[in-house]
This record gives sequence, C-alpha cells and structure tokens, in this order.
Amino acid sequence: MKATEIQKNLLHSLKLKEKYILSQWNKPIGTDTRHFFVDNFLPDDFVNEVFDAFPKDGMGFVQQHSFREKN
Repeated sequence: MKATEIQKNLLHSLKLKEKYILSQWNKPIGTDTRHFFVDNFLPDDFVNEVFDAFPKDGMGFVQQHSFREKN
C-alpha cells in the first residue's frame, strides 16, 4: 500500500468519525485529560501487512538489562 493510499484511508476514517472523536475530546469521561480513540482505524489488510513485516523469531530485537543500553 502506498503512502498516499494510507493517508487517504486515514483521513477518510477520521472524517467519518469526526463527531464521535470531537465528543470524546470535548467531554472526557473519568479524567480531566482530553483524549480520543478510534476503533478499526487502519484497514485489516494494511495491519496484517505491517505485522507480517516484523520478524517472528525475535531476531532483530535486542534485550537490554536496563533502560540505558549496555555495551
């Protein structure tokens, strides 16, 4: 999927849910912190494509012993 397609899909998804997003943002429930969430924001095929791009065997990930990298 091309970046322009992703952008188009994301903007379309936000536009469809604009009223819902604004209501969450303007009237947060249980907190004073403004926030919103959007379920099913990304298309399933794109999410699966991104997921499949990550290594499944853990190769490429390095476990560190602390927050700061150790040499």
